[in-house]
Amino acid sequence: MLWLATLLFGVSVYYYWDEITKNPLLLAVTDGDMKIAPDFSKPRVQGPDAAETGAAEFLRQRENGNINRSREVGRRLAAHLLEYDTDLDNLNSSVALMGQARVLHAFAINKALEDHALNSIIAHSVLSTFYETVEDKSDLVSREINDSAVFSLYLLATDDETDTKALGELFAKLAERPELSQLGEKLYHKYYNDCASALDQAGFVR
Repeated sequence: MLWLATLLFGVSVYYYWDEITKNPLLLAVTDGDMKIAPDFSKPRVQGPDAAETGAAEFLRQRENGNINRSREVGRRLAAHLLEYDTDLDNLNSSVALMGQARVLHAFAINKALEDHALNSIIAHSVLSTFYETVEDKSDLVSREINDSAVFSLYLLATDDETDTKALGELFAKLAERPELSQLGEKLYHKYYNDCASALDQAGFVR
């Protein structure tokens, strides 16, 4: 993924700084119509050969239709997040509970893309479209899922990726509903699997 870092920071940051600062979870990559969400780790800039390779790979993904497919996945995931989750029925759902469910949903999408996307370009394109679509539909929800402090807490809770119990406990704590830790874990798996399924069904060209 380091070869992509040069493309992102050598082109996007310079030309799209205002848009980046507007939404800290997004970075723009220039092809006129694509934004890219960053990897969680701090990228290191490499030389021009890496940038050229990254640009060529992006063009290949666009020409074979994968960029369009990734955008459709991003729109689908955004629509799912914006729908009311029936698993929250009969829980006296508060604004805080529903908001935390959406944050957990967005986090699960990030993790599923990290694990299942064909490559980093596809992952970033899906995320870009996802965040843009949510922002277009609801400024409130967009602010919720772009809460970097809460995102960081979820990242810290995933030290052991084979155990998602900690994610459920964190969800319950943030929602101020300690009795709902099992629900939080259930929601995480549902949201994660929904994203993985959307990727599988998209028909990406390898």
